[in-house]
Order: sequence, then structure tokens, then C-alpha cells
Amino acid sequence: MAIALTAVVKKSNYKSWTVTCTDADTSSTVAHGFGFAPDMVSIQSALANGGGSSTVCAVWGVTVDATNLYLVKQNSVGSGGSSPGTTVVAKLVAWKPHSIAS
Repeated sequence: MAIALTAVVKKSNYKSWTVTCTDADTSSTVAHGFGFAPDMVSIQSALANGGGSSTVCAVWGVTVDATNLYLVKQNSVGSGGSSPGTTVVAKLVAWKPHSIAS
């Protein structure tokens, strides 16, 4: 099983996804659908203490281009869900702020 994203919000300038994976999953490339590189991207682990472990926190990284989101994650014990594709382990948000300048 790979790192999988499930769309929650799909707007022209704002998109969000839930992220599922197991401990062993370490990377994923996903088309974001903006048509441009988003200005801001944030990923927040839902496993604040590594899924119950007091010593491991999931470490995430994300980069973007005009087409894709590139996610990476450490493969430590407790950094993913125990059931492939079912445990939400992070929330990913990407957006391009609206300009209200005249």
C-alpha cells in the first residue's frame, strides 16, 4: 500500500486531503489539479505521538510543482496507520490566496 490521498475539499484555489498510509510507506506523487504551483502547502500529522508510541512522531515533507504534490514520510514504527488505507494519519492543505488588489 502506498501513501494515499482522499480529497475533502476541491476548489479552484483551495484543496484539502486526508492522508492514509502504513509505517512502511515513504513516498507518493499525486496530481493536485490546480494548473499552477500553489503558494502555500501545509501537512499536519494526525498522529501527534506516533500512533500511541511515546517516542516516535511521524515526520512529513512535501514539495510541489505546477502539476504534482510530492510527499515523503519516515518509515518508523508508529509513523503510519495499522490498517492500510483506513487510518487517517495526516491532513494536507494546498492553496493560492485570492488577490483583492485593485
